[in-house]
Amino acid sequence: LEVYITNFGLIGATSEVSLSAMAVIICIVVNIINVIAEEGLFRGFILKVVSEKCNFKVANMIQAILFGVWHIVMCVLGVYDGQMTIPAALVFGIGYVILAGILGIEWGICVNMTGVIWMCVTEHFFNNFIGNILHVVSATGIDELQIVRIVLSNILSLIIVIGISKGKGSRLHNGI
Repeated sequence: LEVYITNFGLIGATSEVSLSAMAVIICIVVNIINVIAEEGLFRGFILKVVSEKCNFKVANMIQAILFGVWHIVMCVLGVYDGQMTIPAALVFGIGYVILAGILGIEWGICVNMTGVIWMCVTEHFFNNFIGNILHVVSATGIDELQIVRIVLSNILSLIIVIGISKGKGSRLHNGI
C-alpha cells in the first residue's frame, strides 16, 4: 500500500500529488463539498420527496438510479480526455451506474435506519477520501484494478448495512 493523493478514475488515477498538509486539506475540503452536495440532493432531497409519494423501497431505488446516472459524467470525461474509447465508456458507464447505484441504495438505507443523512455523509466522505489517498501498488502497476476493488468493497459494505438494517428496523415508511 502507498499513501499519496490522486483523483478517482475509472481506468486508474490520472494525476498524482505528493502528500503534503496543503494537499490533504484540499482533498478533504473538496470531498466535503462533493459529499454534502450529493448527499443533500440524492438522500436529503430526492429520497425524502419520493418517499412522501411511495414506499421507501421504491424511493430508495429511484434515488439510487438517479445517483448512478449522475456519475456517467466520469465516462464522458474519459472519452473527452482521450483516456477511453466510446465502446469502453459505454461498458464502464454501465458498471459505474451499477457501482454508484449500489452506494446510493446503501446510503439510502443508512438514512432510513437513522432518520438523518449524517451517517451516509460520513460514509460517503470516507469512501471517497480513502479512494483518493490509499493505493495498491504491485509489480505491474498501481491501482490497475481499482474499479474492481471499489465495486467489491462496496458490495461487501452494502451487505453489512442491509444486515444491520434488518436487525434494527427502519425509521421511514415501511422499511426495506
